[in-house]
Amino acid sequence: EMKALKRLDLQETGLSKKIPEWIGSMAGLQILNLFDTALTGSIPTEVGKLISLEFINLSGTSLNGTIPTEVGALLNLTRLDISNSLISGRIP
Repeated sequence: EMKALKRLDLQETGLSKKIPEWIGSMAGLQILNLFDTALTGSIPTEVGKLISLEFINLSGTSLNGTIPTEVGALLNLTRLDISNSLISGRIP
């Protein structure tokens, strides 16, 4: 388990597929940087379980859909970057 992990930086790694649902088990995660990866699909609702999250960078990905309402409950989140992605809709 990676509950103690604070920062996950996979920027420009060529990572593809979808964001796995098990990401929600990384409760201590503060920074999630997936900038300029080849990720597709939508943001899983499990991201809402990342209660320590302060920064999410999803820019430059092929992620699509809307931002899950669960993200609106992340009280520590101060920055959400979805620029240059296919994510649309309102920020919860």
